[in-house]
Amino acid sequence: MFEHLLVFHEGNRERIEFSLISPTFRRPDEVAEFLDSLQNQTYPHFEVILADGTPQISLADIAQKQDRKS
Repeated sequence: MFEHLLVFHEGNRERIEFSLISPTFRRPDEVAEFLDSLQNQTYPHFEVILADGTPQISLADIAQKQDRKS
């Protein structure tokens, strides 16, 4: 069972053409690197669904930190 679920939309929600679904467990550094990589993509019509089974890690906090970097 996943403790946290984060959905990240890039571009217009109605135009999403594919989804990236990534489960993770105790990997906050890799999640941050993954989000950095996605922000550098030029194709805007996708969404990312991250699911983490670690109650101590907040995916929303990681995403907010990544958002501030951009």
